[in-house]
Amino acid sequence: MPKSLFRRVARRIAPALALLGLASVPATALAKDWVTLPARAPGAIGATPAATAVKALADDAVALDIVGLDLAPRLTTGAGSTLTVLLEQRHGGLRVVDRGGAIRFVGDDPRLVTLDVARSLSVSVVPTVDETSATLALAAKLGHPVAPFRSELAVLGRGAGILVWVLDVRADGTKYLVDAHTGKLVLRVPVLLDGKGRVYPVNKVQTPMTQDLPLSTLAEMASPVKLDGWNGLLRVTNYVSGNSQEGYNLEQTVTPTSGTDFLYDPPSNEFDPKDAFAQVNLYYHLTDIREFFAALGVDSTTNQWKLTAVANAMEDGAPLDNAFYSPYGQDGPFAAPNLIAIGQGDFIDFAYDSDVFKHEFGHYVAGNTSNFNMGPFFSNEFGLQPLSSGIDEGLADYFACSDNDSAILGEAALAPFGSERDLTDTHKRCPDDIGVESHADGELIGSVSWSLRLLLGQGRADKLVWGSESMLPPGATFGDFYQGILATMNGMLMSGELTDVDAQGIAQVLAERGMDDCGPIIALDGEETKIATIQGLELLAYYIGASCFDLGQGGIQFTSPFHFSRTTAPSDGALRFHVELEPDYPDLVLTTVYVRKGAHVLYTTDENGLPLAAEYDWAFSFRDEYSLDVVLDQASSPAFTPGETYFISVAGASCPNVRMYVSASNQGSTTTVTTSATSSGVGSTGSGSSSTGGEGGGSGKIIYIDRGCGCFVAPDATNLGGALAGLAIGAAALVRRRRVRR
Repeated sequence: MPKSLFRRVARRIAPALALLGLASVPATALAKDWVTLPARAPGAIGATPAATAVKALADDAVALDIVGLDLAPRLTTGAGSTLTVLLEQRHGGLRVVDRGGAIRFVGDDPRLVTLDVARSLSVSVVPTVDETSATLALAAKLGHPVAPFRSELAVLGRGAGILVWVLDVRADGTKYLVDAHTGKLVLRVPVLLDGKGRVYPVNKVQTPMTQDLPLSTLAEMASPVKLDGWNGLLRVTNYVSGNSQEGYNLEQTVTPTSGTDFLYDPPSNEFDPKDAFAQVNLYYHLTDIREFFAALGVDSTTNQWKLTAVANAMEDGAPLDNAFYSPYGQDGPFAAPNLIAIGQGDFIDFAYDSDVFKHEFGHYVAGNTSNFNMGPFFSNEFGLQPLSSGIDEGLADYFACSDNDSAILGEAALAPFGSERDLTDTHKRCPDDIGVESHADGELIGSVSWSLRLLLGQGRADKLVWGSESMLPPGATFGDFYQGILATMNGMLMSGELTDVDAQGIAQVLAERGMDDCGPIIALDGEETKIATIQGLELLAYYIGASCFDLGQGGIQFTSPFHFSRTTAPSDGALRFHVELEPDYPDLVLTTVYVRKGAHVLYTTDENGLPLAAEYDWAFSFRDEYSLDVVLDQASSPAFTPGETYFISVAGASCPNVRMYVSASNQGSTTTVTTSATSSGVGSTGSGSSSTGGEGGGSGKIIYIDRGCGCFVAPDATNLGGALAGLAIGAAALVRRRRVRR
């Protein structure tokens, strides 16, 4: 290991070993609050964990800065050192959909609270747009009729709050949030979670010989016996017709070969649309992974966990080269609030690789517990924040592989496409390789978790990783996953399940992969260069069936999930930010650099639910420039203030992903010529407010290393000129989306 890495690990180990010592993490590194509570007297312990949590919140309301907030227990999960009470925030009796928290217990004592709450909610909870009008407004926005199968009046925790109708539309697998006062679309959250797979004892490649294994919890008293189990919570069915958007027609015809035994051989044609072997193996492996999570303290015995599983799934009779979990469930005779569908593909029956089932089951568990995944296009005050989706993918990979005791996800189902995921591949780190796509981002989470498994053994690593997952708040970042690992590690240290040597090893694994500095704001220290990625618009265009180029020209910008900060000294005369850009492939590169003094660049969402810079002091836009310098000094407008901390966010409107290299340097003075908006097109022709960004955000010094001046005025992201209006997010786009990622 390089000496520099040893030194960095050493710096991080000390705070990691401090029991519940999370206050050592810089406040600017996290979007959420992680607070250690004092030990409580025995008399302060309630009859149940939920009751104790309520009392702890009341007793420490001032310290937690939650006086007047409505926080209520939602679910208790885990056991022992991972016992956690999940919290939801309410306003006016309504759920705040993107806010909440968790309380981790040490024994009977609530000791650690993680909160992501909205503290300034004042929005009226009486809608001026009713559900029908909101549905019609959404239909007009999308350009086609919509029929929500489920709706809820709720609050989105931004600023004073936004009263929203949450409209679940099964036809395109999306949750839409429509402003209940204006009728405008605020946010869209895709909820069908993709995965891929196959099955034998593990899969056809790793364990090619079939075995006769118990089908536990089977409803043996039924007449006739079917593939029903879990005391009525699981039904394994077979595809008949239909599609994932409009719904499936299903059947359940497989019965025992004798007694209560389902001893079906694999068919001579594995593409048999009524393959009984596939259905039996689907039942077996879903039950196996359920028992795996039960050992971690996951109670999946209530009706919210009811699941319909579909073997040999297709799309209107066409092959489905994938599998998915949907919290929209299934209607009709096999109605359930959860659905897992395993595809009958062009070349492979995905039901022959249990990695598939177990990966999808991981999504099912996450969706029914902490429910932290806000989707790949989630935006908050930091702009585009897709990382909760990546965490979900990585954890689903890890737990599937851990239960199967194999580090390769998809030997049978994904390998023929070159898409298997190897959790022993440790080359990815944060933030360098993050912000690309959910499955790709998840590879870091999966491999870090597997490295912990190699260090600690399966039992302790599974408990450590699940302990982190069970505390994740809505829209979690990789920094939150790191904090959850530390919190669980500290609890396991106190219970004697881990030693100080174990903790040092855990800290080293996390530091080597950059997880110890992976919050939404990363400090630029000294002359170091940080690497991050601006997600291209290609993925969004793919999801909605639009032209990537049109989206960019319409003003949509995606941000890197990471902002950067630089603290200046009172003696400094100027500050320089340097950005190098490297697109995935040659194409038009449109970039805007936002800078703000004293606080991170603040984003809101436009009428399409996409990120929009709202508060910044300077904004500089570039067209086809790959090496950028922004210099702020006394001649800048507003002027540079020595001794302040400055924050930078880089946004792009390009089709390809753009890798960026960011550094900063403090300077005593500068002699460069200030570039003005009128002479070069920097910023805007308006005079932007230093607090809100206004129309342009002022001017600074820009030094062009190559290609000359290629600046342009960024289009207004709130005026898409119809670029999104009328774009149907229809079945065809979603079917394309579910193809195997190559």
